[in-house]
Amino acid sequence: MSYEIGGDIFSLAELQCCVLRGNMSTAVSPKPPYIEASKSSKGHRFYALQSTDPLVHFVVNNGDLSHPSAVTVFNPVHLEEQLKTAATNFLKHNFWVDVTKRTCFLPKVCDVYRNDFAGGDVTFTVMFCAKFMNETVQANAAEVFKEDGNVQITHPVIKYHPLCEQFHSRLTLLR
Repeated sequence: MSYEIGGDIFSLAELQCCVLRGNMSTAVSPKPPYIEASKSSKGHRFYALQSTDPLVHFVVNNGDLSHPSAVTVFNPVHLEEQLKTAATNFLKHNFWVDVTKRTCFLPKVCDVYRNDFAGGDVTFTVMFCAKFMNETVQANAAEVFKEDGNVQITHPVIKYHPLCEQFHSRLTLLR
């Protein structure tokens, strides 16, 4: 499947990797569904978003069960609010913290595009995700990374969810 935009032809992968992700970093060890689109055509440079935001990783929905079954239709007037809401909805099911085991569980997209989150700093990535969660999860994330100068504390464990290979049978649009 491909789409024509202004006389240029784009695959879905090119739209995601070259236009929506614009000037963001390339995928680290990309495996499907995270792929690098062919850049043999330079037409994407004209359409690539110049301003980028890591939230884009949480709102691009490939239809697998790790994503919500509802897809937001974004409105430029409410874009920032909609991005945050979509990120919260995605992270509700893909991010959590186990304080007793000092473990943070992150969506796979945070591993694949880790360089878009403060150059791959895992502490920043966890805290970036936590800010879209409720106060309890935020406090748990801060607790996992808390250091005590008097006590030897083990480093937190970061785990990424495996890729989901099951898909929604139907997606709905949220307007």
